[in-house]
Amino acid sequence: MPDALRKENPLAGFEYYGQPYSLTVRLAPRKTRIAVAPEYVMLVERNRVELSGKLSYAIRGPEVTALSVAVPGWELDEIGPERLVVGDGVTVEGERVSIPLARPTSGPVELHIRA
Repeated sequence: MPDALRKENPLAGFEYYGQPYSLTVRLAPRKTRIAVAPEYVMLVERNRVELSGKLSYAIRGPEVTALSVAVPGWELDEIGPERLVVGDGVTVEGERVSIPLARPTSGPVELHIRA
């Protein structure tokens, strides 16, 4: 590609050697990719164990309206922060918890759980 175009950070470049020319394109929706980096702290007492967790999500692509996390064998006490999570909409199905977000979101998101 010419140096002038490389400075603009293009996604693709095409060069044609004759006319007429055509470029067949198929548009596809972007897929959402979600990565999570969990950090957990467990407090062990005589009669109970408490789990505190910070879930740092990186959401790439289209915005999501809910996140899901597995909490096998734990009873979920709290999920937040309240400005991000619709607390009364949290549902538990087996070992998975569905966490509805207050508004569609992408980019970095940090949730806190207590179980």
